[in-house]
Amino acid sequence: MNLNKIKSLYPFLFVFYPFLVLYSNNLYLFSFSDVLPLVLASLGATALLFLLFRILLGNYWKSGIMTSYLILVFFSWGHIFDLVLSVGSNLSPMSKTTLLVSFLVLIPSSLFIILFLYLMKSKSRPVYAEEFLRATSLFLIIISLFNIGAKLARYEFSFSSARVIETEKNILDFGNQETESLPSIYHIVLDGYARQDILKEVYDYDNSGFLSCLEEKGFYVARESRSNYCQSCLSVASFLNFEYIDPNLAKGSQDRSPLAEMIRNNKAALFLKEKGYRFVNFPIGYFCINKSPLADLNVDTGSVLSDRLFQNVFFHTTALRPFLSKKNQVEEKTGRILNVFASLKELSKTIDPLYVYAHVVAPHPPFVFGPNGEKIIEGNFCMNADGDWWVGRCGTEEEYIKGYRNQLIYTNKLVCETIDEILKNSKEPPIIILQADHGPGAKLKWEDPEETYMEERMGILNAYLLPGISNTLYDSITPVNTYRVIFNSYFGTDYNLLEDRSYFSTWSEPYRFIEVD
Repeated sequence: MNLNKIKSLYPFLFVFYPFLVLYSNNLYLFSFSDVLPLVLASLGATALLFLLFRILLGNYWKSGIMTSYLILVFFSWGHIFDLVLSVGSNLSPMSKTTLLVSFLVLIPSSLFIILFLYLMKSKSRPVYAEEFLRATSLFLIIISLFNIGAKLARYEFSFSSARVIETEKNILDFGNQETESLPSIYHIVLDGYARQDILKEVYDYDNSGFLSCLEEKGFYVARESRSNYCQSCLSVASFLNFEYIDPNLAKGSQDRSPLAEMIRNNKAALFLKEKGYRFVNFPIGYFCINKSPLADLNVDTGSVLSDRLFQNVFFHTTALRPFLSKKNQVEEKTGRILNVFASLKELSKTIDPLYVYAHVVAPHPPFVFGPNGEKIIEGNFCMNADGDWWVGRCGTEEEYIKGYRNQLIYTNKLVCETIDEILKNSKEPPIIILQADHGPGAKLKWEDPEETYMEERMGILNAYLLPGISNTLYDSITPVNTYRVIFNSYFGTDYNLLEDRSYFSTWSEPYRFIEVD
């Protein structure tokens, strides 16, 4: 192959870029083995496309330009889809459909035909255009590799002291030997679960029946509680380490990997493991709440699709998005939620004292359950979008409210059944923490604090079952003080309770905290 032919192979560099960006942004979530099969498949498809255009257009440089154009369209399709939905959020369904068809079908197809006909007739080689494409592809690859290398170096340094434990074992395979009488601790986080007054005001739902169910079982319900942060990664990193997040942790950055590190090797798990607890972790498989090297067992509650998480996330950014099965996505979400509760019931049968952290992505979107547990297949699945990423793209505010309310009703049923089973099976009365990481998002504007209804986003469910303890809790307690109260009450520590504060931050600037009164 001569030099000119080699210079025409820049489309293969463009193929690498979207994979590298997604992998770089989620190093703590995906392994390289998750990425490699798709990369190889994409390279193979690009090679076939390149050869096809070589045959149709007669030379390599024309093939390189046409292949690059199709790669650009293919890998940007999902991003354009989201952008058009966002810009046209206030338009009628007909106008929105027209916009989507125009930007995703008519314009790309017209440009393809124009470019193809031009190259077919052209005799002169556009050297400057080729040089630009070649330089751009190299620049994007170099920048991406540099970012990955810098993050990997930091991760390796951070994780070098972590003890990784094999977790491929049966959920009850802990030996079942008698140990000191320690109460098992179940920390169940219901993602986006609103406080009672917010449910009445915004969602037109009286949740007193569920709260009574908890109180009858001995729970203390903190009826004025609020979250410390408005985002899951920030909240979970904070309450599992029973401290506020340093705003300088990654100041001016969107990098949430330091939060992932705080969650993976959190102080609560370290403390309890030293006391003889087995740590069971339920990773939710996205963002920063993933497998922990401290866990004796990382429970995979997903269906087959959860093993293809990278593929699912990646395909949503490409032109394959319309062909993704809504039914399969709903099965994945419903299966994961149901399996968490089923696994909690099974875990309660073991004799060993357990520390269980279970993060349930409900009643948070996507809304896949009706009030009686029926699976919702119709409508836009919309992945895990919330706030104004959901409203406008996936449906109206009224549809969000209805979907959230229905999913919350069924979540209540699952929670009550599970707690009954845990209490029935536990040898020692267990400690159960039932709380949200933040509130829902019908009126959340991710990049506009002034337009966000803070009470909705910050007001949360927060309930505690602390056997033998009655005077350490108060109505306005926030999650940052959860483990301070528990460790002081049961293990004789002397942690000072922190002032209960709440902070909002935009998605693009997660560490620029705005205190919410």
